[in-house]
Amino acid sequence: MTDRAIDHLRQLDHWTFLLALGLAAIDAVRTRRPLPTVVTGLLTVALVYDAYEFVTDDG
Repeated sequence: MTDRAIDHLRQLDHWTFLLALGLAAIDAVRTRRPLPTVVTGLLTVALVYDAYEFVTDDG
């Protein structure tokens, strides 16, 4: 990993986001209810978008 990628992952909001995604995914699998599944899907979309922005950023 590059220093830029490591610095990006060290931000506290990324860790809390990944924790929320993990908890939502666990709840979605455990309960099989629609709301946790929708939340997990939306958080996954946000994660993919953040990764896309990171990869395409020239900075």
